[in-house]
Amino acid sequence: MINITEILNKSEKLSYKEIIALLSSKSDVLHKLYSKAETIKKTNLGNKTDIWGLLEFSNYCDQDCDFCKFQSENLSINKFRFETEQIVEFAQVMIKSNIKTIILSSGLDHHYDSDEIAYIVYSIKQHKNVKVFLSLGLRDLNDYRKWKIAGADGYICKHLTINGRMYQSCAKNKSLIERMKHIKYLNGLGYKIGAGCIIGVPSQSLDDLTNDIYFLNQLDVSTVFFMPYLSLNLLHKKEEILIKKQMFDLAAVTRILYNQKSIAFSIDYEKYIEKNVNNFRTGENIIMLDFTSFFLNKRKFSDEFNSLSFQLSSPE
Repeated sequence: MINITEILNKSEKLSYKEIIALLSSKSDVLHKLYSKAETIKKTNLGNKTDIWGLLEFSNYCDQDCDFCKFQSENLSINKFRFETEQIVEFAQVMIKSNIKTIILSSGLDHHYDSDEIAYIVYSIKQHKNVKVFLSLGLRDLNDYRKWKIAGADGYICKHLTINGRMYQSCAKNKSLIERMKHIKYLNGLGYKIGAGCIIGVPSQSLDDLTNDIYFLNQLDVSTVFFMPYLSLNLLHKKEEILIKKQMFDLAAVTRILYNQKSIAFSIDYEKYIEKNVNNFRTGENIIMLDFTSFFLNKRKFSDEFNSLSFQLSSPE
């Protein structure tokens, strides 16, 4: 029987079987796993947790992937698009809030052409020391080049899963090979790459998750993002709790394997402000504050909102 404490005390690289054992950890030893991940993070990256700002400016998508909340059959969400100038203004509000890295995210929405996105990126980058990451799906390769010239720093393109059968059941229209081609091209342009896998896919095994963790090293990823499987058939509370636990477990194991990589989790901005959320403490060093719902309620600016400065602080 594999001893979890002995695995966590090892100084050499973990074996495949040991990673499986950690991902199989029972609740009574999870605190040891999380504590080890936090210790490694603090030793290698310091005690500070960086705060990034996330703005989802459109939830329209030309794809209809099974894992995504944007899928056409999801009638529980209201569709929206922000205007170009609104996106720039909202970014400015985040910058006033001491946000130094902004993620602009949408579905694969060609309502915004490449020039509009380039304009948005360029406008935001007029502020000194602000980084812009894009997460806009698989676009034309020339679009990536144009956005890089406009000043984009990074691109989030999750590999989803390297299990080919599982990938085909989740994603639509683009093959895994095509996705890898895009990630390689983005890397060649000098983008900082954000990648990661889906968690909670039906029939997904611990072997699948372990393979996905290993694969991150081949992608030369700077930041790791995990993504919950949000099929309409899996939106029950029991499954949500299990997926959240798996995300924490995977983050901790990823931190143990890759002590220098950044690991990011997302939480809603308003919950963060209300302190209605627990610190994750599983080895992540970036918290992405999702401002989307906040801005959806305030698309008509007032003078008070324009001058608002939240002065966010990083949790210690």
